[in-house]
Amino acid sequence: MVTNYEISDSFAEEYRDTEEKQSYPTLSFVIPVNSDPQVEQTVRSILDAGYDNCEIIVAITPTTGETMALLEDLQEETDLLEVYTQEEYRTPGGNRNRGIEEATGDVVVFADSDVTIGPLFPWKVAYLFEYSSVDYLGFSVDLEVQDGEKNLFNWYDKHVRFPVEFYMNYALFCPTLCLAVRDELVEDIQFEPWILSGEDMVFGKLAAYKNYEFGFCDDAVVKHPTRNTFEDIVGVGEKTGRGAYQMYAHLPVDVFETESRLLTAKAYTPRSFEYLSDICDDWDELQTYEKVLIWLVSYIEILARTWGYALQAKDDFKHRVTQ
Repeated sequence: MVTNYEISDSFAEEYRDTEEKQSYPTLSFVIPVNSDPQVEQTVRSILDAGYDNCEIIVAITPTTGETMALLEDLQEETDLLEVYTQEEYRTPGGNRNRGIEEATGDVVVFADSDVTIGPLFPWKVAYLFEYSSVDYLGFSVDLEVQDGEKNLFNWYDKHVRFPVEFYMNYALFCPTLCLAVRDELVEDIQFEPWILSGEDMVFGKLAAYKNYEFGFCDDAVVKHPTRNTFEDIVGVGEKTGRGAYQMYAHLPVDVFETESRLLTAKAYTPRSFEYLSDICDDWDELQTYEKVLIWLVSYIEILARTWGYALQAKDDFKHRVTQ
């Protein structure tokens, strides 16, 4: 069961302005990075919020010197930023685990390296963890079109990509770009670092199975850029499919699927309009042709996911044969 929380901007401002500083929960922002200069925007948005009782932990798998140099420059501007490297697993889950190792806060807030937060976001998170019993808290995602005009693919992405509340209620997980948890939870559960994509699903399911208290707050929002091209949609679909195969092949059956995706109808058939209406907030306001476009692009993404699943199955088979 997911508890819904509400906290208005005016209430968050009152909490910010009246509470004694030393009594706020300590927030540990954990940001996994591969090679993404957009992390500067993420870090600056946290700093600009002015929540001083926090630490910003960037765990990076270095691929080029550009992002590392940028982070080193940022460290000269603030004592709140800590940067650690992790090269054993070149995955977001591996980097999050590295960040968790260094986190000392009461609450761990996960953010991706291309998200930004608003000025009241930390205060809303702090209040909810201080005055409720929630352990695992998801937030809304506002998808923004950046550096270009709207097109079919970013329009599609904005409508259906992150139905966080739906995921939490029906799939028992929250995407880790918009998730905060108590420190006790990450002392008990961490991410499977070998999974290429979908490690947040496993993390959420384990938290649910262990009866941690789930919550969702639509009033706390993170901003994230849309996918803008056909290649973006297909690329994410393929990566998701690869991760899905890894979970099927290597996790216990009580955690993930018991049947290969390649043997199921869902791998080859489009989503129903009923399902799409559940994940698209303004579905009823769309014109029929718009619904058809969303249906079509979502089908392309499904096929890309199935393709990625098959590729990972082939790669795993080749790896076993050559060992």
